[in-house]
Parts: sequence; C-alpha cells; structure tokens
Amino acid sequence: MIAAALAGDSAGELLPAVAEAVFLHGLAGELAAEVYGMRGVIADDLPELIPAARRSITPFA
Repeated sequence: MIAAALAGDSAGELLPAVAEAVFLHGLAGELAAEVYGMRGVIADDLPELIPAARRSITPFA
C-alpha cells in the first residue's frame, strides 16, 4: 500500500518507491515505539504514523 502510493508520487519508479516504503515503515515503527513503548506497538498503530514519518524526512510531504 505504501509503495503504491509512493510510486504514484515518484513518476512510476518502482524500486525507489519500494525502498522508501520500507524505510518509512521502519521509521513509523520507531515513532510508534516512542509513543506506545517497544512492547506496546501493534501493526494497526503504524498507518497513522506514516505521515509523521514522511514529514520527518522531507518537509514537502
């Protein structure tokens, strides 16, 4: 889902979109750990933190 959305933003370049998606997923997980604690994070916590993760790496997100 993340890679598909990013591919639309990156002129169809799939490999960079997938790499960014993997990075954002991990970064969202780190943000979730800060909010909920390392043991309190569940998969449903990540989608709400994707925008914050994206903003943290680029101000244009």
